[in-house]
Amino acid sequence: DLMNVMNEAALLTARQGREVIHMDTIEEAITRVMAGPEKKSRKVTDMDRKLVAYHEGGHAIVAHYIPECDDVHEITTIPRGSAGGYTMYLPQEEFHYVTTARMKAQMASAMGGRVAEALIFGDITTGASSDIKSATDIARSMVTEYGMSSKIGPVFLGTEHEVFLGKSFGQQNSGFSEMINTDIDSEVHALLQEAYDRAESILKEHIDQLHGLAKILIEKEKIDRSEFIAFMEGKPLEDKVEAELKPEPEDAPPSPRMPPGRRRSSRNRWKTQKPKRKRTNNLTTESPSRRSSPRFGLFICALSSCFHGFPPCNFDRNRIFYIQGTCVPNKQRE
Repeated sequence: DLMNVMNEAALLTARQGREVIHMDTIEEAITRVMAGPEKKSRKVTDMDRKLVAYHEGGHAIVAHYIPECDDVHEITTIPRGSAGGYTMYLPQEEFHYVTTARMKAQMASAMGGRVAEALIFGDITTGASSDIKSATDIARSMVTEYGMSSKIGPVFLGTEHEVFLGKSFGQQNSGFSEMINTDIDSEVHALLQEAYDRAESILKEHIDQLHGLAKILIEKEKIDRSEFIAFMEGKPLEDKVEAELKPEPEDAPPSPRMPPGRRRSSRNRWKTQKPKRKRTNNLTTESPSRRSSPRFGLFICALSSCFHGFPPCNFDRNRIFYIQGTCVPNKQRE
C-alpha cells in the first residue's frame, strides 16, 4: 500500500510541474488509492449538491462535539469513486483497544448524515446506506463478539463457520435459540436508536452551524481540518490556492518535424547525436567537454506515524484514514 501511495504521489507531482513531493500531494494520493480519483466532470444538480453538503456537514458537526470521535480531517462534496461526497477522519494516535464509548461515538457520527437529511429536508435518501451498514456492523459486533450488551452479558455469539462454495453466512446455522436471536436484534436496534437520538440532539442544538457549514461546502466544495476548525470557532476562512493538475493527454500529438542533427530513438523521443571524435597524433580526443544538465530527483517524504487508524466496519489498523461518505445508486455511477 505504501508503494502504491508514493507512486501515485510521484505521478501527481509530475502533473503539477513540481520537483518535490509535498505532504498535500501525499494526502491526495492516499485518498486516490482508497476511494479513487475525483470525478469533477460528473454532472451534479443543485439539489444533489445541497443534499450532500448537509449530509457531510452532519457527519462533521456530530463528530466535532463528541470527544471520543476522531478529528475531522477533510470534508468534500466532490464525487470520488462510488461516493457523492465524504467526510474523512484522522486519529491523533494509535489505539490497540477500542472502548464502548468510542464505538458508540462512531455510530453517532455515522448517523449524523441521515439525521441532517431528515432535519433539513423532511425526507431521507439512499445516500446514508453505507453509514447505516457501518453503524449496524459496529452494534452487532458489540453485542455478539465483544460482550458489551448489559442484557445478554459477556457471551460470544459470533459465528466462525467456514463458507464453502455455493453457501453464504446467512445459510449457516448459528445454533442459537429464537429467544437469543430476538435479544440480539433488540439490543442492536437499541444501540442504533441511541446513536440516532444522540446525533439528532447535537444537530438540533447546533443547527445554525450546520447551515453555515453546508453553505461553505456548496461554495468551496472541499475544506480541510484547519478551515473546519476556523469555522467552528467563528474565525474567517483563508483562501487557499491549490496546485493545478496538468490534463492527462488522451491522444498522442502529431510528431513534429525532426530537427537537424537529431535522430529519433525507439521510444519516439528526440535524442541528440553524440559528437564525433577527432584523432590527433594517434590520440583520441573528444570535442569540448559536455556536462549533462542537472537532474532534479523527487525527494520522497517519509510518512509519519499517522498511518494508523481503523474504519468503523472492520477495525483494520493498517489503514490511515476511514471515510464516511454519501452513497450513489448504481444508475448514477460512471
